[in-house]
Amino acid sequence: MKRRTDPECTAPIKKQKKRVAELALSLSSTSDDEPPSSVSHGAKASTTSLSGSDSETEGKQHSSDSFDDAFKADSLVEGTSSRYSMYNSVSQKLMAKMGFREGEGLGKYSQGRKDIVEASSQKGRRGLGLTLRGFDQELNVDWRDEPEPSACEQVSWFPECTTEIPDTQEMSDWMVVGKRKMIIEDETEFCGEELLHSVLQCKKPLVKDREAELLYFADVCAGPGGFSEYVLWRKKWHAKGFGMTLKGPNDFKLEDFYSASSELFEPYYGEGGIDGDGDITRPENISAFRNFVLDNTDRKGVHFLMADGGFSVEGQENLQEILSKQLLLCQFLMALSIVRTGGHFICKTFDLFTPFSVGLVYLLYCCFERVC
Repeated sequence: MKRRTDPECTAPIKKQKKRVAELALSLSSTSDDEPPSSVSHGAKASTTSLSGSDSETEGKQHSSDSFDDAFKADSLVEGTSSRYSMYNSVSQKLMAKMGFREGEGLGKYSQGRKDIVEASSQKGRRGLGLTLRGFDQELNVDWRDEPEPSACEQVSWFPECTTEIPDTQEMSDWMVVGKRKMIIEDETEFCGEELLHSVLQCKKPLVKDREAELLYFADVCAGPGGFSEYVLWRKKWHAKGFGMTLKGPNDFKLEDFYSASSELFEPYYGEGGIDGDGDITRPENISAFRNFVLDNTDRKGVHFLMADGGFSVEGQENLQEILSKQLLLCQFLMALSIVRTGGHFICKTFDLFTPFSVGLVYLLYCCFERVC
């Protein structure tokens, strides 16, 4: 069994331990910059409090409390100068407890930072520490040489008319009757020729954009349709595509068009429509696809045609040009059938060494403005 202790004997001991803990807490809140004598004095006071009577302990405790209050008041006065008046009292008291003095750094030997931490000068996603000459200065520079814009518009008024108003007969002689004029480039009587041409040149792009029609394109022998998806992505809803390729594993995969909607792309497989085989080497498929495209473009044709035909020539790589002659001929024939005037033709070719391939390129040279 555990022996019960006498509460009357243990009460003074507990009271002494509590006072020692309070004294240690008050001493720990003082600055490290205090002279060692005050620390030793506190140590003596704590030793005496352990061995002395209750009255002596209370006297030492009262002396220590008065010293602590005086230190806190002194620290608070230094921390609440006009320079730091923007900070609240709680933060000032915390800094005072850590030994902060205006103009000095924190630490036992005041080795801490004295100035406020500067804001980061990192610009964009450049690497940390990267410094470029000429770009480290202040960039808020006013480069405008003209005066500041004003909301008050400067109006140029015509001078007051001082001449006599002409009569009806004179004004009738000014009129010239002739054919309707449809050009304006020669109207330089009241405007400089250079200024007139500059104004007309600036208006041309605006007129073209306003009157731009739907972009029509065709994609043959190009399953599963990566090129078509890219065109639809670039033009959004301002393009319409037609495609023909062999049915099978390499057919157009419209369900995989993630970058753009496939609703504006219409596959057609030649004779039989969607039930055809899509073989471009069959003349009936070429004719059927040509008629389908012209019927859907107001008989104008497409703006450009892409042809990416190819097949495996494993083991016969050196004969790829000869083996691809028929496919290349059909792709060129399709381009000459459905590309409108001023359109473009993009085709993937291999070696062009044989007279047959050179003859095909010559046909393009005769039909297109430029060939590369």
